[in-house]
Amino acid sequence: MDNTIRIRQFLRRESHERAHLILRFPPALRIFGYTLFHSIVADPEVVTEALDRPDSGLDAGCADCVDSAGLTRQDIAVDHDRTELMVTEGEVLVCHNGLDRLKMIVGIHKCDDDEAILTRVTVRHEDKERLQGVADWIERLRRDNGPINGKTVTLGEHGITFLPPSAVADEDVILPEGVKEILQRSFAFLDDPLPWPQTLRHRGVLLAGPPGVGKTLAARWLSARLPVTTIWVTPGVLAAIGPTEIFRLASRCKPTLLILEDLNGLEGPGDDPRVYGALLGHMDGFTDLSGLGILATTNRPETFGTALHPSDRPGRFHRLIEFDLPDAGLRRQMIVHLVNTSTVLDPLDDITFERLVEHTNNQTGAQIAELIRELESRLLWNLQKGQPADLNTILEDLAEETRSNKGFGFGRSRGAAVTGDPVF
Repeated sequence: MDNTIRIRQFLRRESHERAHLILRFPPALRIFGYTLFHSIVADPEVVTEALDRPDSGLDAGCADCVDSAGLTRQDIAVDHDRTELMVTEGEVLVCHNGLDRLKMIVGIHKCDDDEAILTRVTVRHEDKERLQGVADWIERLRRDNGPINGKTVTLGEHGITFLPPSAVADEDVILPEGVKEILQRSFAFLDDPLPWPQTLRHRGVLLAGPPGVGKTLAARWLSARLPVTTIWVTPGVLAAIGPTEIFRLASRCKPTLLILEDLNGLEGPGDDPRVYGALLGHMDGFTDLSGLGILATTNRPETFGTALHPSDRPGRFHRLIEFDLPDAGLRRQMIVHLVNTSTVLDPLDDITFERLVEHTNNQTGAQIAELIRELESRLLWNLQKGQPADLNTILEDLAEETRSNKGFGFGRSRGAAVTGDPVF
């Protein structure tokens, strides 16, 4: 009996009564549906056969992408620099040797209504009691073959973006004394969990402070030092995808560092209380938090409800690290580093250096970095135009622009208008 006849007989038997195991992947997580399908058919315990059926649901317009087995394929991004030709729609017959040669139809389909992906496993009605074993097998595949395991990704409303490994060097991150050690100590269990008791294999840290003071840079620095899955959740995604899906994803990829950016005012007017409640629930342990580190940033910690703020309710976030404007000592370190790594600026004389330190008071690290970039730009421009390329002259020009309120804002104190006082 050839394969086609055997498959069709199987289909006739199961068409009367059958049982399904259906997994739905929302649009942002479609790559997990594709990867799961491939993990099933590539499992060494299974034998796959082409499924010859007229109602496969394939779009005739995709004929160029359909192979001899009737499976639609397309390039799917699986890493920041790698793509694979993956099945995106179709069905195959699977015989699982490890489950007493259980036969299953495994299909992957797109939902027309919202672009979600369905991975469906179908068995005959008389085999429905064995679906739990199938579910356990699939869960192992999902855990062991996740497409983002050990990688760094950004989770957005429309999908996952794979990022190259963070290249932030230790000397590039200038923070107040002790902050780096606190971060490393808080998340050391992710790198080596064995020395840490179960109660210390989950930590949450909240970084708070105005924009530009180094919160995101500190998160990138930490991510570069942890060989684990790192998931960046961009603003708005908590509401769009929901905390439940995000925490479920993070749990399947453990050990995981979950970075929640700009977590501001969840309890404020207009915010969905269901999102806030779900976040509280998962941080309380609705999801198994062992092996999961949570690092969040916020510009407005005062808008946090008392249920989330570490000072009012420790345990959800275990530690609050407040980032302030850099003091004179930190500004000196920043300026030295920026000038030393510049390919344009020569070493500054002591007078110019101290002048920069003094007059960058009330500036963020991001503003100081942009000031150095502006100095580089003007020096190069003057050289190209054959004009004097004197650093002190350029600094005076910047001061004059600030005095005349021409929009160059490095003289502004935070929250204050530009005054007539010179910057430099």
